[in-house]
Amino acid sequence: MRSISMTLLSVGMLIAATGAVLADEGKRVSLDKVPAVAKAAADKAIPGVRWVKAEKEHEHGKMVYELKGLDPKGKKVKVEVSPDGNQVTVEEKVSLDKVPGAAKAAADKAIPGVTWKAAEQETEGGKTVYELKGHDPKGERVEVEVSPDGNQVTVEH
Repeated sequence: MRSISMTLLSVGMLIAATGAVLADEGKRVSLDKVPAVAKAAADKAIPGVRWVKAEKEHEHGKMVYELKGLDPKGKKVKVEVSPDGNQVTVEEKVSLDKVPGAAKAAADKAIPGVTWKAAEQETEGGKTVYELKGHDPKGERVEVEVSPDGNQVTVEH
């Protein structure tokens, strides 16, 4: 009986801990709650940006702030930044014709017959990758992350 009680207690604690982590996923926060150093890093990444909203979330086990806004030309931009401002990822929607030919060819080869619907350019630490989103021949949503030269391809289903 005691063994069952301890097991149930352990399971309950695990569920509670998981719930606490999931509660932070995509949790909207006011811009003034974003640490100043993180906001400054985001401002530096996209000069002249006007931030309109922020979320607090976990990416790859680490807490980040996701800031969304408009660049000086009115284009939607998104930045993920660590609370200390040391890690910054800039994500910008781009038209499919702005994806380098080698990257698009590698993505097409990775998923034959795919119909691409959207693309994003992601830059982190001076390294750029493209994320293409679309549907495979069966109609299932797919994503491919590919380097500009097409040499590195990661497929997500």
